[in-house]
Amino acid sequence: IAEELGLVGVVKDDEVKAAAKQAVEENPKAVDDYHNGEKASLNFLMGQVMRLTKGKADPRETVKILKELLEE
Repeated sequence: IAEELGLVGVVKDDEVKAAAKQAVEENPKAVDDYHNGEKASLNFLMGQVMRLTKGKADPRETVKILKELLEE
């Protein structure tokens, strides 16, 4: 029942990837800051992903996905 109501756990990887891609596309300044050595911008982008997933994204997986996107 809790799962049906969306009260449980973590969103799927593809949802996290979509949210991460959206966060990167919507925040070009944070992406530039990251590429210029400002690692705190990664935390900002992670916050955006958490907002988009309503806090249900796994933090470790989110960081991994964001780093992959930022290195492309």
